[in-house]
Amino acid sequence: SPKVCALLGNILGNSDEYRILTAITESMNANDFFLLEIDLIDNRTDDKLKEGYGSDDTTKQFLLSPILRHSPKYIKTGTKIEDFELHIDIQNLRSIIPNSKTVVTSAYYGENNREKMDLIRSNKYDLKSMVDYLYYNWKLGHIKTYQYNSSCILLLQKLPKGRDLKSVPLQIPLSETETLQ
Repeated sequence: SPKVCALLGNILGNSDEYRILTAITESMNANDFFLLEIDLIDNRTDDKLKEGYGSDDTTKQFLLSPILRHSPKYIKTGTKIEDFELHIDIQNLRSIIPNSKTVVTSAYYGENNREKMDLIRSNKYDLKSMVDYLYYNWKLGHIKTYQYNSSCILLLQKLPKGRDLKSVPLQIPLSETETLQ
């Protein structure tokens, strides 16, 4: 009987996409299912994509406190949170998935803020590009999309070798999208 693999919480978007997809798809057999949660670009402007990634003092405290408390370099120099300046950028070429955008939060510090430390990297995806990429590169057939605001869960199925999506008997209609309330 088929098994179900799940990767929730935009873990794919916050890690090495190729390594994770390789590990998961190599462990799957034909007709196994894969639930994948991703954050979508979903017509959001770059400014909207940046929200919540370090533009406030609470997030700055959350991101930097563990580093300052546990790194001998910063303990020895007496570096404080106020010594860091956070920058949030949108980059277009950090993901292996076409048409993605990556939110990168970096901390600048040191003399004239010349030193840089990347703290967050989170990919946001175009839904159609993601579905096409998973099909053509990983042989994962798209069954259904459950969308809520700017994130979604994709229900995918591993295709048997040598068969395309049209020849695989699926019990759920293809490419349905359901918006959750």
